[in-house]
Amino acid sequence: MRLHTFVILSIAALIVNAQTLTTQQAKNHIGENQTVCGAVKGTYYARNSNGAPTFISLDGSYPNQPFNIVIWENYRSAFKSSPETYYMGKNLCATGTIKEHKGVPVMV
Repeated sequence: MRLHTFVILSIAALIVNAQTLTTQQAKNHIGENQTVCGAVKGTYYARNSNGAPTFISLDGSYPNQPFNIVIWENYRSAFKSSPETYYMGKNLCATGTIKEHKGVPVMV
C-alpha cells in the first residue's frame, strides 16, 4: 500500500511542478526544458537559406518577437501541412530546451 501512495504522490508532484511559460517568461529560463505558449504573429520559410529553416514568431512579429520557434527543413515532413501557413494566427505551445539567439529566446 505504501508504494501505491508514493506513486500517486509522485504523479501529483509532477502535475503541480508542470508549468507553461509565457513568451515573456521564457527569457528567464534559458537552458531549461520547458513548454512555452503564445500567439503566432509571424512566420517565414527561408527555403533558400542554409538548412531551409521555418521561423515561427510568438506574440510579436520580426524583429519585435519575444520568442521564436525554428523548424529545420529535415523536420518539416513531420507536419501535415506547411507550418508557416498552418500555424499563422493560432495559439501554439512548444516543448523543448529554450536557447537564445541574438538576444531572443528560441526553441528548435
